[in-house]
Amino acid sequence: MREREPRPRARPPKPERPPVPPVVARDGTMVRLVAGKPAVLFPWVDGDMLCLRGVTPAAGREVGGALARMHLAGPPPDGSLVAGRFGPAELVARCDRVADVVALLSEQDAREDVLAGAQNDASEA
Repeated sequence: MREREPRPRARPPKPERPPVPPVVARDGTMVRLVAGKPAVLFPWVDGDMLCLRGVTPAAGREVGGALARMHLAGPPPDGSLVAGRFGPAELVARCDRVADVVALLSEQDAREDVLAGAQNDASEA
């Protein structure tokens, strides 16, 4: 029996911790260019860091909820976020480049599997 996919929630769950607002510069903007790229600075928040083994489904849900709240908040109210390299056309081109690399790696893996199989056959003979 095929499992049903979970339905997306209309709203993310209420945060257990309040979101941390970004630092606002003296001129009232939140987004600055750093090395030519937009960046937002957030104050340090005390808490625990998780190594890969410490990541649990609950921790993943908490991070996912925080990211959802950030994205639902929208762009900065001061309008300081400018169009960058992640517009729709740029994202499609980026995905196409990734797909090309994945295809090349898959071909390389297949060749290595054939060579490994041939070497095993030769050593067994």
